[in-house]
Amino acid sequence: MSLNSSDSIIIVGTYILARAGCNFSAISGTDADALRWDRFGYAHLTKLASDQPEDTFVKRTPSTELWDEEVPHDKIKIMSEYLEDFTILPQEQLPKGVKFGVSFTTVTLNAPKHLEYLYQRLKEQYGVRFIRQKIPHIQSAFSSPSTKVVFNCIGNAANTLLGVEDAKCYPTRGQVLLVRAPNVQTNIMRHSKDEETYVIPRPGSNGNVILGGYMQRGNG
Repeated sequence: MSLNSSDSIIIVGTYILARAGCNFSAISGTDADALRWDRFGYAHLTKLASDQPEDTFVKRTPSTELWDEEVPHDKIKIMSEYLEDFTILPQEQLPKGVKFGVSFTTVTLNAPKHLEYLYQRLKEQYGVRFIRQKIPHIQSAFSSPSTKVVFNCIGNAANTLLGVEDAKCYPTRGQVLLVRAPNVQTNIMRHSKDEETYVIPRPGSNGNVILGGYMQRGNG
C-alpha cells in the first residue's frame, strides 16, 4: 500500500511501562507469519544497533534463552538461519529443569528512550502529527476518510473495547524491578509454562538492568 502525505495511520493502544524490559526474544510460536516478522524485526534492530546505537538506544547483547518445555524443531531451524552466533547449548550445561537452551547475539533496547527516538524521527523527518484521544469503538479509528491503516495494539483492552471484545484475552500479572548493575552485560531468558524469568541490561542508562518476573494468568 502506498501512502500520501494527507493519509492517516492510526495506532490504537496503551502505554508502555517506564521500567519495562525490551529485547528481541524468539518466543513466537510456529505460525509462519509470526516467524517471518521475527526475522524482519531482528534484521531491522540489528541494523539500528550497527548504524545508530547512540541515537536509537539499541545495542547488540549476548543472550542465553532457556525452555522448560520442548521447542518444535522447525522453530529451532528457522531461528538458526538468521540469529547471529546461534548455538544450541549441550544438555550438561543446562540448569536443572531446563529441557532446551540456546545462545545467540540479541538486541536490547532502552524502551523509553527508543520511543522518544521514534517519536522525534516521525515528527521531524516525516512531519507526522500526533493526536492522543480516547475512542469508544474500534470503528471510531476509521472515522476520518483519510485513514488508510489502523494498528490495533490495545493489549488487554481487547476484552472490553467495543468492536473487538475478544473473550480469549486475559490479564497477566508480573513483577519487574529496575536495578543498577553495570557489570551485567548479558541477556538471560527462561521460559516456563506458567512463568517468565529474565535479566535484561538497558543500554544508555548508566548500568541499569531489568529483572523480572513471575506470571500469574488471569490476575490483573
